[in-house]
Amino acid sequence: MKVIFITIAASLLVMTCISCEEYLSAKPDKKMAEPSTIEDCEALLDNTADMNMGFPAAGEPASDNYYLTSGNWESLTTQEDRLNYHWDPGQTVLLNQWQLPYKTVMQANQVLEVLDKLDSASDPDRYNRVRGSAMFFRAYAFFSLSQLFAPQYQPENADRVPGIPIRLKSDIGYSAGRGTVRQTFERILTDFEQASALLPEQATVKTRPSKAAAYAALARTHLCMQNYEEAARFASAALQIQGDLLDYNDLSLTAGIPFARFHDEIIFHAGTSSNSALNPAKAYVDSTLYAQYHAHDLRKAIFFKINPDGSRSFKGRYDAQNNASSFAGLAADELWLIRAECYIRTGRIQEGLADLNHLLENRWEVGYFTPFTTTDAGEALSHVLNERRKELLYRNLRWSDLRRLNLEPEFAKTIVRVLNGIRYELPPNDLRYTLLIPQEVVLNSTLTQNPR
Repeated sequence: MKVIFITIAASLLVMTCISCEEYLSAKPDKKMAEPSTIEDCEALLDNTADMNMGFPAAGEPASDNYYLTSGNWESLTTQEDRLNYHWDPGQTVLLNQWQLPYKTVMQANQVLEVLDKLDSASDPDRYNRVRGSAMFFRAYAFFSLSQLFAPQYQPENADRVPGIPIRLKSDIGYSAGRGTVRQTFERILTDFEQASALLPEQATVKTRPSKAAAYAALARTHLCMQNYEEAARFASAALQIQGDLLDYNDLSLTAGIPFARFHDEIIFHAGTSSNSALNPAKAYVDSTLYAQYHAHDLRKAIFFKINPDGSRSFKGRYDAQNNASSFAGLAADELWLIRAECYIRTGRIQEGLADLNHLLENRWEVGYFTPFTTTDAGEALSHVLNERRKELLYRNLRWSDLRRLNLEPEFAKTIVRVLNGIRYELPPNDLRYTLLIPQEVVLNSTLTQNPR
């Protein structure tokens, strides 16, 4: 089976958006196969290492769900991870935080270009699924990049601030400028919407995209854009296809890895690259966050383990892993929370609380959960957002949540780190919420760097 279709030199060029002559002069190895059939395209997209497991990790370790002791911080394996932990203004992330998602984009573009040359009539269902999958993967990578390297979407300035390069061709000579944040999100929405029209309702394996996954990704994207009606609509569409929740009463409270791989809540499986700051042996859960879990909230035992020194480490990865990366896929619990938040924000308070209570009754010990009730929209929204943080930690979502919620004074937050007696702060809406593009990329391209 053909599974490798591009040389390392060409990959590096496309992944980093570099257009300098030294890379353009590199010629592909003619012995390496180029994709030419729908089987080739399918094999390329089924390469989970390239398509599912390289989404950028720099947001989660910059967030507030955990802390490092000074000793554990000093033991981090890379300087970039150390500086990212306390938001050093001159710090750039590791090159792979840019390269890997753009490699996903490149391979999705390559598939789309091959499909444009093929006759869809011979196997239209397969053709549509593969095309829809490529569009989904491209949009998923673009969205993940936008949450790190472009400013938070705001309707009032989205036409003026730079977005990310939107690469729509695999040609190594193709140059894509940054465009605007609005153009970035328009492309993300377009790709997800077109994917949703082509994909089957559910995938045969959870590493493949599906209609439910496309709807879920649209709900997440519209939430980020503050399009609450649309976010609720797409969350509902996804939940109609795949909305079942795990009952945490059925899980082991003491298991080191409490969740099965590809369990029933998972809609689409994806993960981030590794980040040494998230090593479970070093990253301790924020004590204030841990204290918010009620004694009969099963997440308190399922998500965390108690270390010998009394600190807590996270063990509740939704992909049954225990390493220095994060689950970055889509799951039904996120959708129940998206719809709950959006219902409340659009005046449907009781419907939003019904969604929230449905989730929580599957998280608490049987017989102890009391549904939350209120008629006050502000109180309801605060409660939903608090439960969102408690449910979705280590999902590669907290950085995005901080960025969007910092636009609302009542939810804005200053994050604090203390290392060797020195206090570091990240105030709301700070320029450092948009990470610097890796310097290697800026030096070898025409891309403008993010401001500091």
